[in-house]
Amino acid sequence: KPTTKRLAMLFFILSLVASFFTVAFLLRCPTHDIAGVTVSYPNSTLLNDQTLNATCNSHCNCMSTLFEPVCSDGITYFSPCRAGCDKYFFNGDRNDPRFENCTCSSLASAEEGYCDNGCVMLAPFLVVLVFVLVITTTTQIPYVVITLRSVAEEQRTLALGVQGVIFRIAGSVPGPIIFGALFDASCVYWQEECGDRGNCWVYDNEDLSYRLLGFTVGVRILTVLCAFCTWVLFDVTLCKHGRSEHDKENIEMSQNPKSDNPKETYN
Repeated sequence: KPTTKRLAMLFFILSLVASFFTVAFLLRCPTHDIAGVTVSYPNSTLLNDQTLNATCNSHCNCMSTLFEPVCSDGITYFSPCRAGCDKYFFNGDRNDPRFENCTCSSLASAEEGYCDNGCVMLAPFLVVLVFVLVITTTTQIPYVVITLRSVAEEQRTLALGVQGVIFRIAGSVPGPIIFGALFDASCVYWQEECGDRGNCWVYDNEDLSYRLLGFTVGVRILTVLCAFCTWVLFDVTLCKHGRSEHDKENIEMSQNPKSDNPKETYN
């Protein structure tokens, strides 16, 4: 069976390899061009900085409580009303509405949904993400075995319990909060109703990818350093207790002896 020293080395190598694949966060799609949010209205003047109100839709008295994106001439509009459309019809399918007389668009027509930005990064991102998850899951085997071999047999249950508590305190509890804060910091347009801020409607994809990459790289660097210290300092710890890893394994084998009298069958 592999020694604890080799398992620590395996844990370090797997953690290092997984760290290189954090570049998956750079595989992103560009932020959609949304009139009044990320780009200005075509052939119109913005009345204020980053506002959905423009001269082309000032006659519509639009509400901003619902986000219903429509696409026209390569630009996404917040809603049919924000595109200045005052008529709609169904193009043979009641799930496929079309809008007409759109005063903010040079085409004067719009269709439901975001405009296609030609992004093809989803498949590569998922492939890299699956690979990282496989490596990260594989690292659980070495560090659990290292934990069990690093304590006395009667303390192994306690060691696993303490390890689980540390994982929850350092990862499971603050993780969603931190990632939620990173997402919120990358929001460029929030839902607002009666003066209260609701959900984020538009994110800056580039800013979000850099924030996620920076945080993940920082955590990965800490993980790799801890794995490296475990690998390098494991023998030093055993020597302070006056025994080597080989001696420790001999003690474990003596506590769990195998039968020395196997049965033999003769013809």
